[in-house]
Amino acid sequence: FHFINFLDHIRESSGDFGTSKTLSENDNVVRLMSIHKSKGLEFPIVILAGMSHRFNLKDLAKPMLLHQDFGFGLDVVDVEKRIYYSTIPKLIVRMKAKREALSEEMRILYVALTRAREKLIMTAMVPDLEKALEKYRVKSSTYLTTKALTFADWLGRIVISNKKLFDLRVWSYSDILALSKEEDKSSTVLSLKDLVRCASKDSEVYRKFDEKLTWQYPYANSTKIPNKVTVTELKRLNTVLEENDHLISAEMVECPDYMKSDCDKMTGNQYGTLVHNLMQRLDMARPNLDAIIDSVEASDEIKKRLRKDVEGFLASDFYQEVRASDRVLKEAPFNLEVKAKDVYEVRDASGEDVLMIQGIIDMYFETKDGIVLVDYKTDRVNSEEELVLRYKKQLDYYEEALAKLTNEKILKKVIYSFALQKAIVI
Repeated sequence: FHFINFLDHIRESSGDFGTSKTLSENDNVVRLMSIHKSKGLEFPIVILAGMSHRFNLKDLAKPMLLHQDFGFGLDVVDVEKRIYYSTIPKLIVRMKAKREALSEEMRILYVALTRAREKLIMTAMVPDLEKALEKYRVKSSTYLTTKALTFADWLGRIVISNKKLFDLRVWSYSDILALSKEEDKSSTVLSLKDLVRCASKDSEVYRKFDEKLTWQYPYANSTKIPNKVTVTELKRLNTVLEENDHLISAEMVECPDYMKSDCDKMTGNQYGTLVHNLMQRLDMARPNLDAIIDSVEASDEIKKRLRKDVEGFLASDFYQEVRASDRVLKEAPFNLEVKAKDVYEVRDASGEDVLMIQGIIDMYFETKDGIVLVDYKTDRVNSEEELVLRYKKQLDYYEEALAKLTNEKILKKVIYSFALQKAIVI
């Protein structure tokens, strides 16, 4: 938002961003860049860091692999056993794609190794030094080259077998922390051990480094607060859900043939979604219940339950109140900005954090005295108090959002319970 305003201000004032600072090759600076960015450039000294970073081969794990020469390879899906496994064509495509990916990584490594004019420093980290040395003492081969996962896997064997060409130095964690007693006063360049010595625990340097490296953001918990949250998610956070009341997708999709027996068992949340879809299509002035029920893809038992619940609503006094209103609106979406502290109980938060609550109001209708807000619930409860305790906070957000959307008075908030066949005023 602020960036767009900044661009609008520049456009209105006919200004410009200004020119960026350029550096020449002779500037005495340390340049940080990717290997791709360094292509075509040379430097006196190059530090190639992160040699132990693993290659990105995630694409090889996809269920379908595509190659321009070999075509595509797929998994075989056994619907009866509910398992899948790779076919021989897919294994061939994967092998070819992996070799091409490693070839590209090798070309990138070649670029990195040829940037230095005087000295090349390569760094890598290993969790276990002995295991790494034992691994790299094995003579290199084509097979081991294709099994490499990092640059270090390629160069480790070369470095160990060519000690005259490479100066291999091993630093352990304890070596870095140890204080060196050797001094080289003639040298004007500080070594790593000299820097560590200057940073003894009694020195000012150590105190400053410790202060910066151990500093923690005072409002770290604010970073854990989401920017946007749905009302359904708030319900899940603030209430104890029933076994079948977990959050699922509200999209109604056709059930696969091999899962028909499982799909006939509808969860509470799925039934609630079905009722909401039916009520959205229901004409409040001239109820078209029969046509809607017939169009529902569900078992006869579910259809019977739907008819009973909706007919109970149509026979209620509350429906007569809805029918007598001048205007009925359904499925009204809204976004409401609130203080995060009013939603989440988070310690060490800044207190100024805001989040966007997103939701959809099931229905509201206008009367001469104000607006009546309605929310449908299919929860199986024994009393009105359970629903009020569970959803009061949710309807409070609905009320605040609807008041801002319409600029009108909210006369009352109503939960219509299909399980209790009753309209509950909060």
